Amino acid sequence: MTENRTRTRAARLSIQPYAPSLLLLLFMLAASGHYSSLLPDPVPIRFGLDGNPVEHGSRAAALALLPAVYALDLLLFPLLVFFVTKDMSPKMQRIVGRANTAVGTLFAAIHVGSLLNAIHPSAGLLQPWIVGGLALFMMFIASVLGEVEPNRFIGVRTPWSLGSRRNWDATHKFASRVAALTGLLLFIANLLARPSLFLAVATMLFAMTIPVFYSLWHHQNLETPGTKPQA
Repeated sequence: MTENRTRTRAARLSIQPYAPSLLLLLFMLAASGHYSSLLPDPVPIRFGLDGNPVEHGSRAAALALLPAVYALDLLLFPLLVFFVTKDMSPKMQRIVGRANTAVGTLFAAIHVGSLLNAIHPSAGLLQPWIVGGLALFMMFIASVLGEVEPNRFIGVRTPWSLGSRRNWDATHKFASRVAALTGLLLFIANLLARPSLFLAVATMLFAMTIPVFYSLWHHQNLETPGTKPQA
């Protein structure tokens, strides 16, 4: 059994789990190419939670910054996870690929929203794009949390979830549902009511905190002493 597990963890790197992330990167680059001639110079490149620009930069920075950061994420994040966890199994690669897709969805929304906002500053397009990106980010993260097994890098890593496989599974099942519900509510609210970026970020952070308290509650009320999860 140990040999089989070692072979699984040492599986070859596959490109398939990262295909959606690569498509998102291509989409960001295509948006940069499409809007490059329409952008003013200088361009807003950093915004406050109220959606107003707080820093301006060159047109080249606005076109290239987020695609470049996401390209680095695609390269470095999988390497870091596999190095830390010593796990390159197909399941872990699938989880890492979904995590990268979640980040890419948010980055793409911010990138396109920022470009459109620079071209049409009076249209108020930035916040709806970013809130929509946050909603999709939470939905993708829900699928990650629903599958991730105990490891040294990804997940709701509390002393109680790391100390009990039962707690880990229950916490991540709960966290997956909270993330999916939060993403759905943000998506609907963005279509119907256009919530502020501040409210959307606060909602997302609150939803990401709830599983930590659930893990403690589960430990105190539902658990009996058990074995630690295998990382």
